[in-house]
Amino acid sequence: MLQTDPAFSDAVEAAVGRIEATTEAELVVVVSGRSGSYRDLSLLAGICAAALGLVVALFAPADFHAAWIPVDLMLLFAGVAWASRRLPWVMRHLASTDRKADQVDHAANAAFHEEAVHATRDRCGVLIYLSLLEDEIRVLPDVGVSGHVPPAILESLSWSFADTESLVRGLEALGEVLSEHLPSQGESENLISNAPRIHP
Repeated sequence: MLQTDPAFSDAVEAAVGRIEATTEAELVVVVSGRSGSYRDLSLLAGICAAALGLVVALFAPADFHAAWIPVDLMLLFAGVAWASRRLPWVMRHLASTDRKADQVDHAANAAFHEEAVHATRDRCGVLIYLSLLEDEIRVLPDVGVSGHVPPAILESLSWSFADTESLVRGLEALGEVLSEHLPSQGESENLISNAPRIHP
């Protein structure tokens, strides 16, 4: 599991700095804990748990005190809803693949504008958006990059963010593509901070 600690930030910042020395592109790395709230799925999990608890209370051979059944069901609902929301691996299995992909697409597009990736000189920004709960990554180039780098090449890049080293290797592979198709034209101003943006 990727740990977004200070060592991670330092490693990503250093990698982005090395890459930007070889290309005109400006990289922005955003790491998000999750791209959607999925609150409805947490509530649904709590409702299902409470319904199952009611079935057990009604039909199990054990004797349950009737006055405590509503309290037990409410506690069961609240506990399961809370746990499913707090445990990423649970939510990862509750949400459908299509929904997770849609949430990541939406959040990545929002981050592209929130981080002003589109505001670089010559429109040369590239957003690398990682969503940890969904275990997905998006690479969004601005028009100044997509005009030089065929989209198929960016889509063919292999990414893993099991740990910091894996992510850095992915960044370096992206850097090789960018330096080949959009090489540096000499000393350029660093328009955007190289440090990754980390959102819970």
